[in-house]
Amino acid sequence: MDREEFSRRVNGMMDRLYRISYSQLREPQDRMDAVQDALLKAWSNRHRLKNPEYFETWLIRILLNSCHDQQRRSKRVAPLEEMPEVAEASFDGNPEVRDAILRLNEKQRTTIVLFYMEDYSVDEIARILKIPRETVRTRLRRGRDALRALLEPDGKEG
Repeated sequence: MDREEFSRRVNGMMDRLYRISYSQLREPQDRMDAVQDALLKAWSNRHRLKNPEYFETWLIRILLNSCHDQQRRSKRVAPLEEMPEVAEASFDGNPEVRDAILRLNEKQRTTIVLFYMEDYSVDEIARILKIPRETVRTRLRRGRDALRALLEPDGKEG
């Protein structure tokens, strides 16, 4: 993959990359660092990508690993208290839904964000997270159940 193709594909994904980093990291600087680190790693290792059609899932996996590395370095943990404006738009201006998603555990939150906000299929999420399809389905089901409990007026949490 040459520089032009890499740049074109990355530019088309930038908003998505930042939204995903927002679902993982608390501090804006940590999010930017994780995205930049992922892009640097992807560029350096682009020759390892065997199937160019998997570029997007490959880059998101690198980003998630960078976010985890950033969490370890900064010793900060998710969930977030606030989300930047660009990511907030993905919640259709519904702060209750945003807050509920951010209260999910990391595995459920990542799966819910990839499926509902980023429109990845179960198979694509399984490839990104390197987990079985049934695990993705289980996380989606449990995440939906947790969101329902958080959002229902008579829910136990809140």
